[in-house]
Amino acid sequence: KKSPRSRVSYRSPYHYAEKRDRMNAERGPIEIKFDNGAEADTAFDHIKELMVEYGQVTVADVCDICELPSCYEDNNYGWTHASDMHILEGGGEYTLCLPKPLPLK
Repeated sequence: KKSPRSRVSYRSPYHYAEKRDRMNAERGPIEIKFDNGAEADTAFDHIKELMVEYGQVTVADVCDICELPSCYEDNNYGWTHASDMHILEGGGEYTLCLPKPLPLK
């Protein structure tokens, strides 16, 4: 029995380019919720460390740091500075707020 990943698609390459462009246009600000401030602070610190070390952080990096799923396209979008990033506290939870990711490549 073949897995879904091994199926051959006969759609045109244009279809995939159109889908990719639509997905990228739909990207908006990202909010990630944490149960406690220490976890939010640790994630934010790691994001800033990657920016210092590599000059950027990708959406895929943030997903990895926060243990969230990501897709290949997430490697092409991200941030080059943390000035618009912050943590909000409210209602017993902490939200890491990230601005809309921009194309990096």
